[in-house]
Amino acid sequence: MPCITLQSRSIKLNQLELNLEQIGLEFPAATVVLCGDFNQLSDETMCERTGLLSIVKQPTRHQRILDRIYVSSPIYSVVRIVTSLIRSDHNAVVAYTDQEQCPQVKTSIQRIYRRRTPSQHAAFLQYAASIDFNCVFAGSDTDVQLQFDTFYSVTLNLLDRHFLS
Repeated sequence: MPCITLQSRSIKLNQLELNLEQIGLEFPAATVVLCGDFNQLSDETMCERTGLLSIVKQPTRHQRILDRIYVSSPIYSVVRIVTSLIRSDHNAVVAYTDQEQCPQVKTSIQRIYRRRTPSQHAAFLQYAASIDFNCVFAGSDTDVQLQFDTFYSVTLNLLDRHFLS
């Protein structure tokens, strides 16, 4: 990662100040949102120089707040730090304007699954080969739902017979 000198930081902040001033002049009602990895700039300096509000208050990488969101007006009511979906040592920052849009905390539930062993597979395949599935389609009944229900019942009984403990 290239080293940013104090002089280049100052130049970047000056340019950012000019750009924000220009946006304010051309679009006075605009809401400005500035996001990113600001590990080379102090939060206080950014707020003082730009007039933006910092809304991230929890660490995003180890014990430091490096990933930040700055806004020109308080538009976000919820800011969450979550594990990133990509491979990164930084956490992701997610901001919501409305508490109702904010997804609830995930919960986990334990499900029962069918244990499978090679001997169960062998017995299942041997027995399944002997089943005549034509009984599902037998008769003059052309009701697709009834045929599916019959097939599902036969298949579920077959699975239960060989894979339930």
